[in-house]
Amino acid sequence: MEIKFEKEDEKNIIAAISYIPFLFIVSLILAKDDEFVLSHAKQGFGLFIVEVIIWLLSLIPIIGFIFKYIFGVLIFLVALYAFIEALVGKFWKIPLIGDLSQEIKF
Repeated sequence: MEIKFEKEDEKNIIAAISYIPFLFIVSLILAKDDEFVLSHAKQGFGLFIVEVIIWLLSLIPIIGFIFKYIFGVLIFLVALYAFIEALVGKFWKIPLIGDLSQEIKF
């Protein structure tokens, strides 16, 4: 079920929700042929993978709190900034994650 965007704002909102955990799937389903939305969905997927890795590392005793709190807050701020950039219609390539995520083929 793919949708056609009548307004640019609709496309920006679909792209922005890619940065909310698990919701990159919605962007992929609704607009897989739109390059702008697809780029954001790929980055959202890459960010989600990093979030899972941070969660797994946070389970390590003693040093796990560093991953949970410091890196967790850092990833949240990166996702928030990317979310805002997508809402205004811009594409911000997340350092490291952006390059790797663009290689993903859906």
